[in-house]
Amino acid sequence: MDYATRQSVGGTSMSYFIVRQLPMPSPEQLTPHSGMVLPRLLELTYPTNDMRPFALDLGDSGAPFRWDPDRRAVIRAELDALFFHLYGITRDDTAYILDTFNVTRDNDTKAHGEYRTKRLILAEYDRMAAAGLTLETPLTEDESGTYRSTLTPPPGQGSRHSA
Repeated sequence: MDYATRQSVGGTSMSYFIVRQLPMPSPEQLTPHSGMVLPRLLELTYPTNDMRPFALDLGDSGAPFRWDPDRRAVIRAELDALFFHLYGITRDDTAYILDTFNVTRDNDTKAHGEYRTKRLILAEYDRMAAAGLTLETPLTEDESGTYRSTLTPPPGQGSRHSA
């Protein structure tokens, strides 16, 4: 979405007609993928009690998640790879798009000695492709599932603050 938006916006504001033209999967298309998205969304957006009402809306009544930068990087990479697939973007185009994020690349290189974000996203992209992900075929993460996060515990089950 960010890449497509940057191609359409010439200044610092966005007109409503641009928003209406952005390529966005419909809620009906995304619903089959909610089992993959919601636990990751929850863990990324619920690091403080300020977000408790949102967590409750997502069906979670536990304490906020601890902020673990490395774990969050993997969760974001899983979501990014998922959405690259859902938009039908090839691996080569995904790599190209990631190369357009100069600030992210520079910050990663400074902090990690490599473009870690790109490496993580492409690794997850490959794993999801091997599991058969398409807009019509969601990944399943249960015992008989086609995909497993590399995180232990899985997304949505990370460590939490004390109650």
